[in-house]
Amino acid sequence: MIRSILSQIQAKIPSQRYFASCLSIKSEISPLLEPKIKKKIPKANKMPPRPKIDELSISEKFIKGGSGKGGQKINKTNSKVQLTHLPTGIVVTSQATRSRSQNRKIAREILAMKIENIEKGEDSRHNIVIARKQMLKQRAKKKTKAKYRKLEEAKEGAKATSMDGSDDTLIKVIEENGEKVYIFEEAEDDEFHDDDASETFHDKIEETTVVKDKSDTK
Repeated sequence: MIRSILSQIQAKIPSQRYFASCLSIKSEISPLLEPKIKKKIPKANKMPPRPKIDELSISEKFIKGGSGKGGQKINKTNSKVQLTHLPTGIVVTSQATRSRSQNRKIAREILAMKIENIEKGEDSRHNIVIARKQMLKQRAKKKTKAKYRKLEEAKEGAKATSMDGSDDTLIKVIEENGEKVYIFEEAEDDEFHDDDASETFHDKIEETTVVKDKSDTK
């Protein structure tokens, strides 16, 4: 009987392999549960330099601008620039302006940016500029939200004072358990001495009583 009970207890106890598997699962943290490391975005004066491209690694062609109908000069001249990066096979064309020299410059900038994005990824200048713009937009949104929140709190405080009918001024608003608590500063009352008023009132009463006493004696 005792042996059967012990065998049942041992069957219910998990084995060493089970504990080892649990430890291995805990050691492997899911990427979703990993703490996110905030990447520092450099300031405007500490941005990485603009990428440059090696002239020996590109081939350049000049093509006529347009293939469709039209008699514009941009479609008749060979101002369109086509660059091919020989190691990667990336092809870039530029026809932003009528000037061939400006198109050559623009095409080289675009090609250098694409190559840097492939090599560096998030650390490239182009991606850092995009991340910086997003950060500045978020910062501006937070400032506007805080500004309008303060205005709403001031309006709510003014409504509370008007409904109360007092001249107390609103100092600040505190949120407690989901409810807003308004803290006011009491207005100073006009100087009025109750002691003086009571003294003059008692003096008048004494005078009247004296007069009444004289009339009674007569």
